[in-house]
Amino acid sequence: MPELANTRFGTLEFSEDDVIRFSEGLIGFDQCRRFVIIRTSKNETLRWLQSLDEPSLAFLVVDPALYVE
Repeated sequence: MPELANTRFGTLEFSEDDVIRFSEGLIGFDQCRRFVIIRTSKNETLRWLQSLDEPSLAFLVVDPALYVE
């Protein structure tokens, strides 16, 4: 099982099925194309979109369906 070490979450284990791929990267981060979603126990509604290409890069994300019909 692949692993990623970073300062925010420590060592993360993930499977290839967990990887989300953006073929052109994200706007402003085109070199980062592979991400995983990290759940933390502190807040069940918030998640982190963690880059596998740049371990120091993570975006806070939320499911919009929780707030908008």
